[in-house]
Amino acid sequence: MHQNLTTPEPSLDPHRPPIPATPLPDLLDPAWLRELALACGADAAGVVEVEREALKGDAAAMEAMLPGVKSVVSLLARVNADALRGPWMGVANRSARFAEEGVDRAASELSRRLQQAGLRSVAVHASFPMDVHREGRIWPLAHKVLAEQAGLGTRGHNRLLLHPEFGAAVVLAAVLVDRPAAGTSAPLERSPCNGCGLCVEACPTGAIGKDGAFSLVNCAAHNYRFRLGGFNAWVETLVDSRDRRDYRKRVRPEETMGIWQSLTTGANHACMNCMAVCPVGQGRPKPPAPRGKDLVRQLLDRGGQIHVIRGSDAEVHARARFQPERIRIVSSGNRLTTARGFLQALPILFQPGQAEGLEVAVHFEFTGADPCGATAILSQGRLRVAPGLEGNPDVTVMADGPTWVAIASGLKGILPAILTRKLRLRGSRKAFRAFMRCFPS
Repeated sequence: MHQNLTTPEPSLDPHRPPIPATPLPDLLDPAWLRELALACGADAAGVVEVEREALKGDAAAMEAMLPGVKSVVSLLARVNADALRGPWMGVANRSARFAEEGVDRAASELSRRLQQAGLRSVAVHASFPMDVHREGRIWPLAHKVLAEQAGLGTRGHNRLLLHPEFGAAVVLAAVLVDRPAAGTSAPLERSPCNGCGLCVEACPTGAIGKDGAFSLVNCAAHNYRFRLGGFNAWVETLVDSRDRRDYRKRVRPEETMGIWQSLTTGANHACMNCMAVCPVGQGRPKPPAPRGKDLVRQLLDRGGQIHVIRGSDAEVHARARFQPERIRIVSSGNRLTTARGFLQALPILFQPGQAEGLEVAVHFEFTGADPCGATAILSQGRLRVAPGLEGNPDVTVMADGPTWVAIASGLKGILPAILTRKLRLRGSRKAFRAFMRCFPS
């Protein structure tokens, strides 16, 4: 493997080693790529070939971002875990933001150095901004899947990537490269997660289940109150308020200030308990106190509203654990635009606790510019959504696509749609109402 070398360049960070000389082989040296990524500011890195089976779901997106892509470098930066564990959410948010900005700078610098060497590359940032105009997936790359394949960790019970040394307090970015590597990283053989369950106890909305289940909508309704759907919901509340007094009844002053802070300092989290409480990581010093269940109590007691959707499993969970004045009823803020999007959202919106004892099958048939259909089956507290119409349903919903989107979004009532024959229901309406209560938003 031949190499052409350029002059080494000093690192941007004086505490890191100089950026190594740049080889230009037919096959890139993965050790050199990792060394370069560390010199650019990452705390860990790994290299994966794009043809790997586990990356199949991202293959088209990577090819679209960089035609001819052959390799992808996963970069990881650590977050200050001590800042996450403290009583001040502002300190925790700023620390997480600093880490995200750092891993993005590292990815951009790595991409710049590769381009200087004559390689085509694209840096894929850690988080926001995202393509919010898309329906469904709005992020360009599944960073946690990539990082697992790059041997940087595995997803734990809390659904976060757990690095063996840095634990859950990490953020991720990536760089696509148009040249293959001589060797690539392999996934870890063993998960660092020890199954302690502290993340389950520390979750204020119960989104992390003891059985391994995870409710994205209940997590996001709280943690993302000051970003994405939460911002959507706040704007609509503002518009719907009759006057200043009405607005103040609907929204507490600290929530308004939280929105302002996200607009001015960057999108903030309302909760990072699962990241803060995770004990995984041998390379960082262990705090003298609090730890374990004491840390759980500290995190849950550090104040702030607990945002839950009315009728959700999160509301039941929060009311059993917190004083009423800390509970804030919100909408998810997720706004459907197509009937097909509604069908895709059903598994995300599903609340298993509301489906206890319910056995029902529903056919959805939507007409319009994008006709589609699906069968949704609730059985033994589980939901299965299959394309097309299967079996004999208890309820059949036939509707014009835009009309159903307006109904599901709360912009139109069911009765007017039935009267105008844009919606037809066959079967048990009682079963249909029970079914729909499992999907509050």
